[in-house]
Amino acid sequence: MPLKRFLLALLSAPLLPAALQAALGESEYHPLAVFVIAAIAIYVLQLVVGIPGYLFLRRTGRLRLPAHALLGF
Repeated sequence: MPLKRFLLALLSAPLLPAALQAALGESEYHPLAVFVIAAIAIYVLQLVVGIPGYLFLRRTGRLRLPAHALLGF
């Protein structure tokens, strides 16, 4: 996977779940605040689980969709 594609996926993946949480979630806080907090939480989770998992899958040669989907769940 080219580096540009990896970085684009890394930066854009948390945006949709954070936007859905801000738009559809029942909260007493402003939707922008909910979006920012949700995005930061998902980015932290992605740094802790996603990047090491991707590096492990790449090292073992398992770069197929089922392996990535299993890691994501």
